[in-house]
Order: sequence, then structure tokens, then C-alpha cells
Amino acid sequence: MWANKLMQQWDLFLESTPLIHEDYFVTHPPKFFKKIDEDSYKNYRTVMQILDCAILDIQTVQYKPKILVCSMLYLILGK
Repeated sequence: MWANKLMQQWDLFLESTPLIHEDYFVTHPPKFFKKIDEDSYKNYRTVMQILDCAILDIQTVQYKPKILVCSMLYLILGK
């Protein structure tokens, strides 16, 4: 639930920000998660696969699900 909500919020932020028209984003396209295209689907799958793998570790129970999802998004967006 948190993963879908936060990825959707990220996409809405990118679509509404004027920063997307800066020169940097011309050479480095932003990463979307919920658009209907191949790159967005790959980003979505990457986040969900890493999140599924992280949840298998028993020590992740000590963290709130929202924090886990935010950290996964941070890793994928920074990659």
C-alpha cells in the first residue's frame, strides 16, 4: 500500500514541478513509476523486488513499512 501511494505521489510531483523543464532533465530524464511505459514499469518492478527481498530479513520488522518504502525509493531514484 505504501509503495504504491508514494510512487504515485512522486509521479504527481514530477508532473507538477516546473523543475522538470530545466536543462538537467533534458539530458537526464526523470524516473517515473506509475506511467504507462516500459521504463516506469522497470522502475516499479525494481522497487517492489528490492522491497520484497528486504522484507524477508527478520530485522526489517523493527522499521515502519513507510520508512522501508521511502528508503527503497531513495535508493532507486539516486541510482
